[in-house]
Amino acid sequence: MSIDETSSPKPNFGSPTGQLIMKACASADINIWIDSSVAANWNVAQIKRRGRPPKFADVAIETCLQLRVVFGLALRQTQGFARTVLRLMKLDLPVPDFSTLSRRAGGLKLLSLKRQLTARTEPIHLVVDSTGAKIFGAGEWQKAKHGAKLTRRTWRKLHLGLDLKSGQILCSELTQESVGDPTALPGLLDQIDGPVAAFLGDDAYDGQSTRQELVDRFEGVKIIIPPPKTAVPSPKAEIKPISVTQTFFVFKRMARWLGRSKLAKDEDLEEKL
Repeated sequence: MSIDETSSPKPNFGSPTGQLIMKACASADINIWIDSSVAANWNVAQIKRRGRPPKFADVAIETCLQLRVVFGLALRQTQGFARTVLRLMKLDLPVPDFSTLSRRAGGLKLLSLKRQLTARTEPIHLVVDSTGAKIFGAGEWQKAKHGAKLTRRTWRKLHLGLDLKSGQILCSELTQESVGDPTALPGLLDQIDGPVAAFLGDDAYDGQSTRQELVDRFEGVKIIIPPPKTAVPSPKAEIKPISVTQTFFVFKRMARWLGRSKLAKDEDLEEKL
């Protein structure tokens, strides 16, 4: 097989488009920002008491361990990497050695995820979705090794709820594959303690029962659920609760049916509704 080298033009990296491509390919560029309060509280203030006080504050240990987790470093590598970062930032600060990081890591008093969620002051923007999880057993090995045909496959359905801003998983539930998304939603909402400002889900959650469940639990919640392609206006469409966004999607689809696409593209349509 011969390859014609003249079939495709060579990219011109001197052009503006080529320069943008070159910048996009520089994926190893690292930007690290350390707050001034971290540098100010890096060392422990000297106090007069019995025993030798620790040299490094907890914030110094936490910063080094964060670098270790993000970049997947060993403790010795973390020590050298943190020293390089501080030197490039022109911060004259000592770096804990690897043995200090190992010893102090177990004694850090970190705020648990549950306490972080309960301590939040602003409402949650909840995003809910589900995915299938295949259960692997002896049949998978027989198929790969001997080419045997699988007669039965087992699946489970994993329902997840995430905070849109932080990306933290707030609720989860594992069900049978036959359980629908609206059916599993109440179990997910039972795990939410704080207020919810907005609920986002795909068209699988479309329905009056889902909206009623959300409104009964969370006061003033904004429901953002796009209707499926086959959706038609319900006789109860004028009965609350129905979100403005839901009305916008339905009205936009109706306008498309009626040939009024310009009206559906109006940027102020949501406010007018």
